[in-house]
Amino acid sequence: MPARVDAFVRYAADPDPLVRRPAIEAIGIFLADGERAARVLGERLSAERGVVERLLIVRTMARLAVRLPQTGPTAAAWLDDLIDGPARPHTDAPVRLSALIHRFLIDPKRDTVDPVPRAIALLREITETPTAENPCNGCSCCQSSVHVRGRHVAPTVRPAHLAADFVDPEHPWKVHSPISSVLRALHTALGDRVEDRTALLIAQLTSPDAATRYDAIAMAKDLPDSLPRPVLTHLLDLLPDDWAAAEITRALGRWRGRGLPIATEDTDLLLDTLTDYMANLRTARGPDVWSTDNPLVRTAYQEAVMTLADHHDLAPFPT
Repeated sequence: MPARVDAFVRYAADPDPLVRRPAIEAIGIFLADGERAARVLGERLSAERGVVERLLIVRTMARLAVRLPQTGPTAAAWLDDLIDGPARPHTDAPVRLSALIHRFLIDPKRDTVDPVPRAIALLREITETPTAENPCNGCSCCQSSVHVRGRHVAPTVRPAHLAADFVDPEHPWKVHSPISSVLRALHTALGDRVEDRTALLIAQLTSPDAATRYDAIAMAKDLPDSLPRPVLTHLLDLLPDDWAAAEITRALGRWRGRGLPIATEDTDLLLDTLTDYMANLRTARGPDVWSTDNPLVRTAYQEAVMTLADHHDLAPFPT
C-alpha cells in the first residue's frame, strides 16, 4: 500500500466524496513522508467544501501526528492555526471544534488542559446539522427522514457516510450529526472528570442543533456513576420532542437491564415528570395513546409505562 500512495493522493481530490473519504484516511495511514502527508492534507482542507470530508481531514492530521511523532509539531501548529488563526466563516465552527478536540487529544500535557469551555463556545455556534453537500449520492437512506411535530429531522438510520466511524458493539447507537464522533472522543478522554463532562453534555442537550441534542442522549449513558441531576433535568426537558422522548424513555428503562443510573434522591423527580408527560399525551391524543399510529409517541408512552412499573409506581394507571 505505501508504494501506491500517489494514487491515494489523486483519489483524495476525486469528484466523488465516496472516493475522497477513504483516500484521505489512506494518506494518513500509508504515506511514510510525514511532512508531505501533512502538506497534502492541508491543501485538501483548503479545497474541500463538504463538512464531513473537512472533519475527516482534521481527524486524519491528528492521527498522522500519533503515527509519525516527528510530524507532531507540524500537525499541532496546523491545528492551532485552525483554532486561533484568522477569523473563519460561521459555518466552519464544526471544523474548529474538531481541531480543538484533536489538539487536546494529541497534547502530552492534556491532563492539565481544560478544553471544555472553548468546546462549549464553539458548540453554541453550530445551529444546524452539518452534512456533506452530497453525503452518499442521494441514496434512499440519507434522503429518508422522520416527521416529528411538524418538522423534519435527520434520518433515524445510520447514514452511509458515517457507518464506518460508529460501529461499536459495546455502545450501539444511532448517529445524527457528524460532530458527535469527536464529541464522544472528548468524553472518553475526559474520563472521570465528571464536572467537565457534565458541563459539556448539558451544552449538547441544549444545543440549537436538534441532531446534536439527539446524539447527546446516547452519550449520557456513558457517564460514570449516577446521572448528575442537571443532566437528568435537561434530558427530561426534551420529552416534548417525540423523537427525543422515544430515545430517553428507552434509555431510562431499567427493566431492559442497562438503563440510565438514576440517583435515589432523583427518583421522585423522574417518576413525577414521566407521570405528567403521560397525562399530557393522554389529554392530547386520547386514552388509546398506548396504541397510537405514531411509532415515536407509542414507543415513548409504552417505555414510560414500563419505567413506572419497574419502580412499582402504578398511580397513573386506571384501576
